[in-house]
Amino acid sequence: MAHQAVRISVLTSVPAELPVGNWLARRAGLLDAVDVDFIDLETARLPDHRAAILPDEGAQPSAVHDLVPWLLDADGFIVVLLGRLEGIPSPVRNALEWCTTAWAGKPVALVTNSHAHPDPQALRHIRAAFGRQQAMVTGTTGVCPDRLGCSTHCHPDQANTTDRLLAALVAAARHARISHDNL
Repeated sequence: MAHQAVRISVLTSVPAELPVGNWLARRAGLLDAVDVDFIDLETARLPDHRAAILPDEGAQPSAVHDLVPWLLDADGFIVVLLGRLEGIPSPVRNALEWCTTAWAGKPVALVTNSHAHPDPQALRHIRAAFGRQQAMVTGTTGVCPDRLGCSTHCHPDQANTTDRLLAALVAAARHARISHDNL
C-alpha cells in the first residue's frame, strides 16, 4: 500500500550544523514517501523569544509570518543541535516561542552534531521545551560525518542508528497525520 508522502523539516540553528543538516536531509529524502524541507533558523532571523508577544494590532513580525507556513506544513521535525549544548539555542527557542501552533502533536527527532555526548540536563531542557508546545520528541542521536574532520571519532554505527531514528520519526509523523486527519 502506497503511503501519502510525509513532510519532514530539518532545522538547524548555527552554521556549524549545516553539513550535518544536509547529510540528514539527504538520508531522509531516500526514505519511501518522504518530502524534506531544510530550514536554517539562523537565516530565518526570528525576533528574540523574549519579545514573543504580538503588538496590539496582532500583526506577526515578517520573519514569523514567512516561517510559520513552512513549519505548519511539516509532519515532523529533525532538529540539529551542537554537541556541546549548554541550553536551548536561541534560534530554536525563538521558533518554539513565535511559532507555537506549528509543533502541536508532531514528532521531533533531536540530532547532535558532535562525537561528544551532549549534556543530559541540556537535552532534558530541550525535550521539555518541545513538550510545552505539545510536540513529541521521538529520539535522540549524535552524528559526526567524516567530511567534518571527525573520521577518528565517528560513531561506528551512526548511519544505521540515524536511519532507525529517521524511520521512527517518519512512522510517528504518518501516525500523527492520520490522527489529525481523522479529527
